[in-house]
Amino acid sequence: MVEHSGNDDKTERVPWLGSCEEYTVYKPKKSPGFAAWVNAFSYQDGSYGISFDEVTEENNPIYKVPLLEFAEAAGVPVSYGSVEAGSAKQRSWRVFMRTYDGKNFIETGRCPRCEGSFGAAGFPDGRILGFDVPRYNEKGTGWSDFLRVRESYDGGKTWKDLHHLLEGCAPYLWRVRRLKDGKIVILASLYGTPWGPDKPRATRNTMLPGESYDSKIQTLFLTTYDGINFTGPHYILPGIGAHEFDFVELPDGRLLFIAGDVQGTPVGRQFVQPIKNHDGWINGTLHTIHGGAPHDPKKNPQGGIIPETIVWDKRQECIVGYRRNKCFSISNDYGENWVQVDMPRSLQLLYQPVLVSLEDGSLELFGHVGGDLAFGQRDSCIIAQKINLQSVKFLPKPCSLEMKRLMAEDKSHYINAFQARLSSEGKGLSGQKVIFRLNPYWNDDGSINTKTQDEAEKKITAVTDKDGYASVRAKRFSNRGDIHLSYTIDVIFPGSGALRSASGPSMTVLALTPYRRNEFPYDAYFANGTLYLSPGFISDFPKAKGVLEASIGEDTVPEKKLGKACIKRLENSGVIKKHGDHFYWIKSIHAPRRLDDVKIMLEGDWYR
Repeated sequence: MVEHSGNDDKTERVPWLGSCEEYTVYKPKKSPGFAAWVNAFSYQDGSYGISFDEVTEENNPIYKVPLLEFAEAAGVPVSYGSVEAGSAKQRSWRVFMRTYDGKNFIETGRCPRCEGSFGAAGFPDGRILGFDVPRYNEKGTGWSDFLRVRESYDGGKTWKDLHHLLEGCAPYLWRVRRLKDGKIVILASLYGTPWGPDKPRATRNTMLPGESYDSKIQTLFLTTYDGINFTGPHYILPGIGAHEFDFVELPDGRLLFIAGDVQGTPVGRQFVQPIKNHDGWINGTLHTIHGGAPHDPKKNPQGGIIPETIVWDKRQECIVGYRRNKCFSISNDYGENWVQVDMPRSLQLLYQPVLVSLEDGSLELFGHVGGDLAFGQRDSCIIAQKINLQSVKFLPKPCSLEMKRLMAEDKSHYINAFQARLSSEGKGLSGQKVIFRLNPYWNDDGSINTKTQDEAEKKITAVTDKDGYASVRAKRFSNRGDIHLSYTIDVIFPGSGALRSASGPSMTVLALTPYRRNEFPYDAYFANGTLYLSPGFISDFPKAKGVLEASIGEDTVPEKKLGKACIKRLENSGVIKKHGDHFYWIKSIHAPRRLDDVKIMLEGDWYR
């Protein structure tokens, strides 16, 4: 039941299935009203809290006129001064609220915005651990060059400083989440060096020579249990340049980080594995994202639907996400493909969203209406949407492809044959077409072949058997006596009906392979145009080396001088091929000429 969006023929969408309820969490009492930039956090006792910014019209006794240099360095638009710093007649607050049922919120405290923390984690005793980057450095010319850690025991009214982390850097704090074991994960990024009038970067978005946006921003996370002891920074998502990203903790304990296109940066995903019995992490490969990514990143880098906030839906066993002012989306293949969910008309589009998973298994989205507008431009308020989204039932089943190289029947050596297995939910899929793609690694002139696997000249279709297996032989790479002859093979499944397409691993392999318990399995082979002859071959044909040395530089083989038995052995070794009435030396990789030299194999391989 997956359809394509009318706005973008590359974007899949499914209907809404499940329940939803929207309600206003906080609306300013007076108009114009400004309530925005909400965040949510758990108290670990079944309750959770939110915090957000509010700007009110009232005399401001603590107002301090900001420097013009600050506005320039931070890139503050005209009319945004009161949002960033308040004014003589406007106050900027950070408001904290708490709920036990997800619907009824009570205000626990508020403090000046400069004192409150954007990121937070709660504890059963009411303690709030806060994280933020202060808007003003000591000179008032830019944001602070550290990550501030604070705590509050009175619901967010007053705060006490605990730490300054990442001092001397240019951090950007984004999100704080908690793992199942209570560990707090702080998502942040670094802008390379501090910025401001007296810094290497004059403004936040200044590029130094040789930099790009993607290389400048380094994405990371830190961890703590108590706000006292920290680990990290642990760098992730290399070369993405993301600073507004999210992650989910998977049932097996891995963290899956998703970098979307909301900031126009490259998209990607990465699994991070916890180290057993050690407070550390191992980075997995940076994977691409296919479905939901921008159709044309160069023309429209924000044209996708990849979410900026995500949670693991334990009921549906999938990932649910939301993209500001766009849509909900879901993925049942660990973020490789995202599908847009048609939203009920009763739900408003929210800005700067954050998704949380409640103890009852339902999900709740927080955000504000009013977009990225300043005070007075539009009334804004905090909205919550409690959902139980079951649209994953409409998605194609995710498939996985495995592939291995086969051995000869006697297990003596690997051959140029491969076996793939197509499965879904661990069960093999029968009667499905898979495509093996074979691509030489080297061009004839010795340069690297730059053709992609999509452009591979040789493609072989095979059908899976009852257990999901399909096999193929790479005949064109067999019986070629060149130790450097190599090729890349992969396997893909185009998809079929209720089954999603899948890509298997890509393997670059050598066509000629060694044998077990056989030091010199080949009578002859080429290496860079030099013909190597085995000791056994020389013993059987002692005059062959001299005959061949006399024909160095020639393409044809001196058949009469070598004799039929010798020719047959060379042909079986794959170093000569017959064309017409004559035998010719094969073309080997990186060879200045077909037969450039002749040598004896002085050392072989021994494998058990």
